[in-house]
Amino acid sequence: MSSLNSLYVPFTVDIAAISSSGINTVVTTDEDHGFVIGNLVTFQIPQQWGMIELNGLSGFVTAITDDTVTVRLDSQAFNPFVVPADADEISPAQIIPAGDNNFGYQSVGQEQPDSISIPGAYRAPLTR
Repeated sequence: MSSLNSLYVPFTVDIAAISSSGINTVVTTDEDHGFVIGNLVTFQIPQQWGMIELNGLSGFVTAITDDTVTVRLDSQAFNPFVVPADADEISPAQIIPAGDNNFGYQSVGQEQPDSISIPGAYRAPLTR
């Protein structure tokens, strides 16, 4: 995880496996992910990983475990997800937080905008 990713929870996570369970897509991550039910996520799936139909799609998280994320997206008809032999040498398949909680001033001197809340990444508490 990069230092930039550690500032936000959930952070972008590499995907180890993807399967379809009816109207849902179950994503196994290669580490604990930090997503919660209701987060909006997007997929980045390079062609070498198969299941390219999922690339760029977004959906809401409906269930989680430490290393799985269930997303409300029907991927039954998609190509299978495959881990390429040279996976360590190419861009990874990733699940990415797609929203943000946007509260506060846009710039000095402006009034606070109406609250906008899209489930997604939020600033992680600082630890010392």
